[in-house]
Amino acid sequence: KYLLDLLSEMIRIFDSSEEKNVFLLGEKLFHFLHTLLGITSSFSENTQADYVDRAKHYIDIGYHQADLTIRKISDRIGLNRSYLYELFKEKIGISPQEYLTKIRIQKATEMLLLPGATVISVSHAVGYEPSVFSKAFKKHHGISPGKYKKTASKENLQ
Repeated sequence: KYLLDLLSEMIRIFDSSEEKNVFLLGEKLFHFLHTLLGITSSFSENTQADYVDRAKHYIDIGYHQADLTIRKISDRIGLNRSYLYELFKEKIGISPQEYLTKIRIQKATEMLLLPGATVISVSHAVGYEPSVFSKAFKKHHGISPGKYKKTASKENLQ
């Protein structure tokens, strides 16, 4: 179902005439291919590390979804949300939500450096509403995404 939804969304974006959607289409294509590769690998044992790896995988391929929640991830891998939280804290030292935020901010940081990328398009591409994105980005980097983009652009020109 996820792949079909993603494919439908890619077709919708492709058919759109908005220039910013080319950027989003590339991201969706990446997620589509990444998901296909993830499906081919099997998770044979349900050890604690496997659960964490599976949850990280879902976050890594689904961070762009605005409606991605830790509850959805825990349901998908068949774990209680609280137990998943405990496993994450034990195995990687942060909560699943912190991991999701970290991935979203890392991807956004990379995307902001791309020519033509706007703060709004990047915020949507990583699953955030612009105001929430700006707050999370500033919390992580200490500056707003717009200021980061301007500063990074100036540094790249020099």
